[in-house]
Amino acid sequence: MTLQLMPRFSLLLVALLVLPLGSTAQPTPDSTHQLLLADARLVDPETQTVERGALRIEGERIAAVLEEAPANFDGHILDLDGKWVLPGLVDAHVHSWGNAGPTFQEQQMLQTTGTAKMMLYSGVSAFLDLASPEDYILNLRNRQRSRGFLGADIYAAGGPLTHPNGHGTQYPGSSARTATSPREARQRMDSLAARQPDVAKLIYNPNNDRYPSMDCATMEAGIEAAQTHGLTTVVHVETWAAAHQVVTAGADAITHAPPAPLPDSTLAAMRQQGTAWIPTLAVHTELSNLIQRPRLLKKDLLRAVADSVLLAAYRDTSGLPDQIRSWIDRQDEYQTTRLDAVRKAANAGVPILAGTDAGNPGLFQGYSLHRELVLLTQAGLSNWDALAAATTAAGRFLDAPFGLQRGDRANLLVLDASPLEDVRHTQNIHRVIYRGQIVNRSDFLNEAATSVPTVPTH
Repeated sequence: MTLQLMPRFSLLLVALLVLPLGSTAQPTPDSTHQLLLADARLVDPETQTVERGALRIEGERIAAVLEEAPANFDGHILDLDGKWVLPGLVDAHVHSWGNAGPTFQEQQMLQTTGTAKMMLYSGVSAFLDLASPEDYILNLRNRQRSRGFLGADIYAAGGPLTHPNGHGTQYPGSSARTATSPREARQRMDSLAARQPDVAKLIYNPNNDRYPSMDCATMEAGIEAAQTHGLTTVVHVETWAAAHQVVTAGADAITHAPPAPLPDSTLAAMRQQGTAWIPTLAVHTELSNLIQRPRLLKKDLLRAVADSVLLAAYRDTSGLPDQIRSWIDRQDEYQTTRLDAVRKAANAGVPILAGTDAGNPGLFQGYSLHRELVLLTQAGLSNWDALAAATTAAGRFLDAPFGLQRGDRANLLVLDASPLEDVRHTQNIHRVIYRGQIVNRSDFLNEAATSVPTVPTH
């Protein structure tokens, strides 16, 4: 997580540890269920093609991609009249407890179950949680996969590997594993692997003046041990020097965008290693954007998923402490530098994944991934590449069948306007299809809103 300034977040973790998982269980979709999406514009980020045709869905999977609807289909037919269909979006970096105000004074405590609903309402059909209480998040993920519940697919890291008293340990109830030597790093990774997380997260930030960090040898041992267990590694970095060490150690992905130009040597290492990058531009820019451009708070999708009290806190900024104002100034100071780094990496062929670091101020579960897409295009990615970063590229990274091909999971987003004309059109949601079922979004949102009230901490 990028923001280390807010002690009130510890209260949220305590609450998360004691709140129940909720009662959202439902049967896994019937494998005999059939759905036909007729007369659709199929937007495939993998092939960068748009084809007018139909999708036949059986159970949770796409059974066929057709040029036109068959005459003898016996299941439910949804005529889309030329609307745009693309794979459901994926947020590759979240902390799924809920949403925060600009100083954490106002909090929308969703729990992961509520976040999964807000995500799906927003067209985000899967997310990767990179730090939540381990028992809670992994048990919930396992329950979703075995028994099902209506909400975006949960992928989770469990507890990150870090240094004693390092970043990630500062919250009561933290599940962080700590290591001070290569031997301890291997032991901690063995322990994590037994829980079968979807990825292993490490935190490596040497020369940080706030928190101690693992040394290079310990970090390298942690990555090597994760690889031994077949675990994909995601490493939190804050400088390009640290990123270079992590990349040469063989990390599968780095997350965050250091506030400095991307060195050619680090870029070359990323290309050579095939390292993916989750830059989380939203967490580095959106607090400033919301404070300085309050019209962004009027977006329909945002107002649907965010508590009105929370949004009001972003409009009244007269009492922002100097600490937060300083952070906003830093976001402004380095925004162009970060966008330039993403442009440079994308032009060099580095795989870019869309992630927001939701759970931090300025970000909203589900909605902010749409903003991340806008930021990626501002950095120079084409609309095609931005959409791939949030769909098919994320699917490859998570080893999940996200796409528009036969056999892919039928998590789909139906739009009223073309996201290739303007990537902001991903917010113009007509329908959400989740595991082959049409989601009743209004009921979905009402259920989440009534079960997860805003929790003030002052």
